[in-house]
Amino acid sequence: MLSFVVLLSQWIVMPVDTVGVTVRYPSLAIDSLDRAHIAYEDEGDTVKHAYWNGLAWVTEPVVYGGSFAYTSIDFDPIGRPHIAHNHGGSGPWHSFWNGSLWQTDTLFQSGTYPLSMVLNSQGYPYITYLGIGGGLRITFWNGSAWIIGTVDTCQWAGYGCSIAMDKDDRPHISYQIIFGGPIMHAYLNGSLWVLDTVYPNGGGNQGATSIAIDSQDRPHIAFIHSAPDYDLLYAFWDGSAWIIDTVDTLGEDLCSIALDFQDRPHIAYSAPYSEAGNHYPIRYAFWDGLSWVIETIDSIGPNTDLYHTDRILRLDSKNCPRVTYWKMDNNWLYYAHRGCEPTGMMEPSPIVPSLICSPVPGGALFLTSEATDIRIYSADGRLVHSGHLERGENRINLEQGVYLWRAEEYKGKVAIR
Repeated sequence: MLSFVVLLSQWIVMPVDTVGVTVRYPSLAIDSLDRAHIAYEDEGDTVKHAYWNGLAWVTEPVVYGGSFAYTSIDFDPIGRPHIAHNHGGSGPWHSFWNGSLWQTDTLFQSGTYPLSMVLNSQGYPYITYLGIGGGLRITFWNGSAWIIGTVDTCQWAGYGCSIAMDKDDRPHISYQIIFGGPIMHAYLNGSLWVLDTVYPNGGGNQGATSIAIDSQDRPHIAFIHSAPDYDLLYAFWDGSAWIIDTVDTLGEDLCSIALDFQDRPHIAYSAPYSEAGNHYPIRYAFWDGLSWVIETIDSIGPNTDLYHTDRILRLDSKNCPRVTYWKMDNNWLYYAHRGCEPTGMMEPSPIVPSLICSPVPGGALFLTSEATDIRIYSADGRLVHSGHLERGENRINLEQGVYLWRAEEYKGKVAIR
């Protein structure tokens, strides 16, 4: 099928976390108000949650202490975020917002990265991951207990795993058997897992795949063909066979797929590393009904990388694409979005300044990309603090209570417990 490239487009790029030590492994979800929520790892021992409150980015720690890695975020039916994350060799952990604080289930099942999570219609999480010692594993909550199962017993099965749910709450998983091996699709039929080969000599050296389920419960999978080509490929089940299409001949190891209202695929991915430019451009492709349209989201700055997560692209309620990623050169977390129609050849949008407020014990932590003045008021309107924020991290000590703050065009509310 025909593809064409729009080199620059009107993507708005925003820094989310600019002070993290080693920000990595982001995943994205969009809430019912079309506001972005991002789960990610920082410093190797903290899982964080960032969300847009309508005025500014707010970041908060979810869980400390451990060798954390990949994340996956989703919402339950009442709009509360759930985050799955790896905890070293002990396998996946599950954290969720219970309405007042983050609660974590330490599953301690033998497993390693990567992982992927989806919630069913009841809000029960299903987490798939590569088991230590081999095999594609799944852990899910049945309403009263965590159930552990094996999807594929092949020792090398599970690389690049990605999970999605169909209308009947049946989980579907895409994955790879060893780097460069076949791309697979598994789905639960009653109590048995059905395994199917999608593409015989499949993925790249990171083994990344990403799966989405359409309105007819048919799977769509994005993946990167193995070296030396590293093409971005797209596969879908037409009801009788897998149809394979080349999206871009300049793919790398990382991709994320989402389907719009018309079941048309949208894919975010990284283009090959450029020794001359010293960066991994972040690209976005979508099928317009006739051909693939390809755009560059961010080609600015060295060492840009998605870092192997299958949920960095989401579509909002208007089918507008949203993407999160991080940059290794400055360890900043970014979020990008644009309108629902391609806008052709335009200059890239400038980075938008941000100010993030997070409650911490005994006060509030403000993270800002620009120096600015700030005022903080108590709930009854009294001015309790007036001062200046320097670029980066600023801690302000506050007593227990609810406060309103304003810094130039930014404003928000923070509760100190």
